[in-house]
Amino acid sequence: MVSKTPTTKPVRVRPMDDGDERALRGLAPAYPGDEFLLLTDTGRIIHANETFLSRSGYTLTDVLAMTLPQIEPANTRAAWLKFVSTIKGTQNTELREVVHVLRDGSRVRKDAAFTPVHFQGKNYILCVCNVLEAIAPDDALPAAERDGGEEIVETPLSAEDRADIRDSAVLATVTEAVIVVNARGVITDTNSPADRILGLNRSNAIGRSCADPKWRLVDLHGDVLRLQDHPVMAVLVGEEAIADARIAMLLPDGSTRGLLVNATPMFDDSRTLCGAVASIRLAGGDTGHARTGAAAPADMTSDLLTAHREITWEVLHADSVDEIERKVTDLLVRTGEYPLVWFGRLKDSDRRVHPSTWAGAAAEYLLKIKVRYDDSEHGSGPVGEAIKTGVTQVVDSTQDDERFAPWRQQSERAGLLSLAAFPLAVDGEVGGALTVYGRRKNQFREGELSLLQEIAEIAAFGITVLASRAERRRMRTDRAVERVVLDAMLENPQAAVALFTARAPFRTVLCSAPYLALLGQPFREKGVRGLFLTDYLHAHAHTAIGDRLAEARESEDALWSGRDTFRAPTGEEADWRWSIHLVKSGDDTEHLLYTAVPAEPTLSGAVDAASAKPDAASAKPSPAVKKPRAKRAQ
Repeated sequence: MVSKTPTTKPVRVRPMDDGDERALRGLAPAYPGDEFLLLTDTGRIIHANETFLSRSGYTLTDVLAMTLPQIEPANTRAAWLKFVSTIKGTQNTELREVVHVLRDGSRVRKDAAFTPVHFQGKNYILCVCNVLEAIAPDDALPAAERDGGEEIVETPLSAEDRADIRDSAVLATVTEAVIVVNARGVITDTNSPADRILGLNRSNAIGRSCADPKWRLVDLHGDVLRLQDHPVMAVLVGEEAIADARIAMLLPDGSTRGLLVNATPMFDDSRTLCGAVASIRLAGGDTGHARTGAAAPADMTSDLLTAHREITWEVLHADSVDEIERKVTDLLVRTGEYPLVWFGRLKDSDRRVHPSTWAGAAAEYLLKIKVRYDDSEHGSGPVGEAIKTGVTQVVDSTQDDERFAPWRQQSERAGLLSLAAFPLAVDGEVGGALTVYGRRKNQFREGELSLLQEIAEIAAFGITVLASRAERRRMRTDRAVERVVLDAMLENPQAAVALFTARAPFRTVLCSAPYLALLGQPFREKGVRGLFLTDYLHAHAHTAIGDRLAEARESEDALWSGRDTFRAPTGEEADWRWSIHLVKSGDDTEHLLYTAVPAEPTLSGAVDAASAKPDAASAKPSPAVKKPRAKRAQ
């Protein structure tokens, strides 16, 4: 056999001393192995301990020029990448048996434990090996050689393995920088050109947001790129491809490098957004200008910059507006040491700014003041003006600024000597404000103000995304329930049909004209959509509807039916046959569908149902309605 000859360029790393070796051993799992290999995500060997080198016959120089598949041929690069992705996702140690090829060509079977570790500021895979046995020379030969050259048919690769290999090959051969992100904008894969064009290190990039300030992305004017202007984030929000978006990257010398970005969303088999892929290339070289004006993030205080990064991450992973506000206020107070940070929301009914979330030692101050956004004295302060104009307002001294006169006394007692109020634009309209207070005058200047402005924009963007998702869910639910009511009306056009929310006091979502006719005036003309049953049911009318809905909601059955005597507003009585179905929309929202037809000639002033089919009440429910066994009301 021919001995292994290194074919790749050695990795330049700082030589490890005894202290490094002990630190590395401290990261090893509780496993009885004495051979150590430190590996990158791509299988490049960074370090091997003396025990491994002496047994394998390689020198340290040899090993540093090799990759794991050269020592372990059965472990192909594609298999290794897939294996690394698995263990980094679980962050657990994985045990498996391996066969290593020694320098003289012989082979040794070993047990190996692979563990994701963070060492000297970088992420690696630590392999701890334990020798089991040497493999006989005949067994060491490839199967084709042992069988006289007969071709061995390999087990076909699964579709998933073929897709992984294909995707890896595509990323490796594309000359443009490519990044792949999940639905939250977190990077899941990159290619080699991304290292060169963007300066990304793949092991450090994966797991970070593509909007992380670490990437130093700016617009063509040299200002820090706003979250809503980030091409990839815009694709995730709008779920539509973007072509030839121009942005730039801030370089260490202060100049910017122009970038051209194409991005497209990715969907799974159910057409649910699962991420996006972006290709990036240089846009004619540097933009040729240095950044001026507001200080770059590198010039900010390290604590506030840390808050910026954490807030970006938290906003991208938040599930509600309240969670976004809570994370922002808590992080700013903790890292920026601000005495008070609060979010205010608007109510058109009273034109006041209502505190929704706050944090800080001076939070009691909010209980003693009122803030408006009208033209009154309390509406012409910094917060009110920020909301009305959509422009950030800064008060250098709460004791000297005339706009702050209504709150001067309370702010002095609370030790709030300066502030910055940032408008929060949601879907193009200002829906509130983020206000940050300082304990010294003239606090909000240059870099600090710029960074807080970005944080406010990030929060507003997160709120917009959540509002957009909620609106899409509402629209899908509305379409589903409207279809249910339409099907019920088509089943029997003369039936009284109404759809209610599934919990008391049963808000009316939709209803048919015959249902309104049963109620009489004034509801017959103005409708009852959005009203609760208690808003329009009276003692002389169909009070039994509410009782039947409540009984049906408490039952485990999804179908109720029965017969009741109702009185019309005119006082006349008649028997009605009714049914109630439990309806679930695509997002598991539950509604109750009520359908009723008269059992005998109709009431005066109600619906003319004389031509209704005798078995209308027992007609098949809408296809969207689940129909279990029927239950007779008592």
